[in-house]
Amino acid sequence: MNGLYSWAQGALKRGIDMHISLNPQKDINNALSQTSESKSKNKNIWETTRYRFIYILVAACIFVSAFTIDEVGATDINQIDIYDSQELNSIIKTSLSRPELPSFGESSEVICLDYTGQGLLRICYKNNTDDKLMVKIEKGKEKVCYPLLGDGRSEDFPLQYGNGTYFAHILKNVGGNAYVTEQTWAFNVYIEDPNVVFLNSVQNINWSYDMEPIRRIDSIIARSLKTKKDSLERSCVNDIYKFIIRNIKYDNKKINNCGQNYIPDIEQVYADGSGICYDYASLFAAMLRSIGIPAKLVKGYADYMPNTYHAWNEVFIDGEWITIDITFDAIFHIGGNPKFMEKNNGYYSKVYEY
Repeated sequence: MNGLYSWAQGALKRGIDMHISLNPQKDINNALSQTSESKSKNKNIWETTRYRFIYILVAACIFVSAFTIDEVGATDINQIDIYDSQELNSIIKTSLSRPELPSFGESSEVICLDYTGQGLLRICYKNNTDDKLMVKIEKGKEKVCYPLLGDGRSEDFPLQYGNGTYFAHILKNVGGNAYVTEQTWAFNVYIEDPNVVFLNSVQNINWSYDMEPIRRIDSIIARSLKTKKDSLERSCVNDIYKFIIRNIKYDNKKINNCGQNYIPDIEQVYADGSGICYDYASLFAAMLRSIGIPAKLVKGYADYMPNTYHAWNEVFIDGEWITIDITFDAIFHIGGNPKFMEKNNGYYSKVYEY
C-alpha cells in the first residue's frame, strides 16, 4: 500500500484509458443479450467489469481522501469524555468478561504446556549464538512460522488449529533463507471453547492491562457501558472501531522500513498515531480481546487490491464472526456510520489467522 495516493492518481488515469464503465449494469445487460454460444465470454465480461469497477471506485476514494484526511480525522486522541473509573470497572465486571493473562518472565523450561487448554503455547528459549531463530507450529497440514527472539523470556504463540496433536519446532538460520531444526516437541491440545484462543496476548497481538491503549478503553466505551442494554458487545466494538479510524492514520512511509519479521507494537502505534494494516489489525484485536471480545488478526488478500498482502480482523459478535477491515475504513473515512463496519467476507481471501 506504499504511495497509495500516487497509485490512486495513476489508477484513475488508467481507468479512463481502459474505458472503464461506471454503469456496470449496462455492460452486464449487453453481455446477457448475446447468443448462448458466448456464455463463457459473458462470464469473463462480468468478472472483468466487476473488478474494473472496484478498481476505479477504490482509486477514486483514495484520491478524494487525500484532500480530506486532516479535516475528517481531526479527533484528538486525548479528547475523551471522563467518567468515574470505579463505576466503569464495576459495569465491565458485570457486563463484560475480561480474560486473565498468564504472568510473564523467565522459565527454566524451554516449552511450557500449562496454557494449551486456552490455546496458548509458551516458549522460553535462550539462544547462545547470534543466529536468527524461528519457531514453526504445525498440526496436520496447517503450519505457521514466527520469528523467535530467543532471549530466555516468555514468548507466547496461538494454537489456532483446534484440538489434536501439535508439533513445535525451533529452527536456526544457517544462511540466507535456510534453517535447520534444533529441537522438536509433540503435544496434545484440548480446548473446550475454541473462541478462547482469540482472547490471548500473543507475539503479534501483544497486550497487557497496563499498556496505555488498553488502559484507555474504559473511557472509549464508557457511553455504551452506561447506556446500552442490548447488543453491548456490538456497541463496544463500534466505539473502539471509530476511535481507531479517527485517531490512527495510515503510514505510507513505514511499509518500506518494515523487515520480513516485523512485529506490531500497539503502544508505539498508539503513541505515534499511525501505522500500517498489520498495526491497525493488531491494535484493534488487542483492544477487543482486553474486554473479552474474541478477535482474530487475519492476513491474506482483499479484492480491492488483489496483489497486495493485507491484514484485517474477524470479530465474534452476537454468536457469529464478522469481517472488519479497519485500515480500509481509516483511509477512506467511512467509519462514522456503523453500517459500513461489517464487510462481505467473500471479498477477502484468508491465508493465516491468529
